[in-house]
Amino acid sequence: MTPENFSAQLLYQSELAELSFLPESGILWLSWKAKASSVIIQEVYEQLFRQMQSRQVKHVLLDVSRRGRATAADETWMMREFVPRLLQFFKEGIYLAYLLDASHYRALKAESPNGSLESLSHLLSMNYFREAGKAFTWLTTKNLRTAI
Repeated sequence: MTPENFSAQLLYQSELAELSFLPESGILWLSWKAKASSVIIQEVYEQLFRQMQSRQVKHVLLDVSRRGRATAADETWMMREFVPRLLQFFKEGIYLAYLLDASHYRALKAESPNGSLESLSHLLSMNYFREAGKAFTWLTTKNLRTAI
């Protein structure tokens, strides 16, 4: 099953990104259309955070395959600003699935000490994928477990 199989509610749209809610699965889906500046990245992630808060959604599919890899400054902002806000608000059980292009995926896999791209903890779990269906299945499985 893939996100395209579900009806999506468009929540935010710009030239560079779209944010949708998939109500049947309880997943937010952020899809980047192109490379973006740091200012735009922060604006879009602020929209994502607001929607996560208002809908109490902790399962997010982030399609960055067309945006490409974030700059070092953007990665630092994510780890110092965005992720701490998520953890402060939700406390635990946040799941982020990243959809990457082939070169980005290979680069991350090469950087991983054990070759695994899945990072799991009770606070924040992240995984990286090449196919939307696999990312969606991973998130759906995690969502079913946390709903029980």
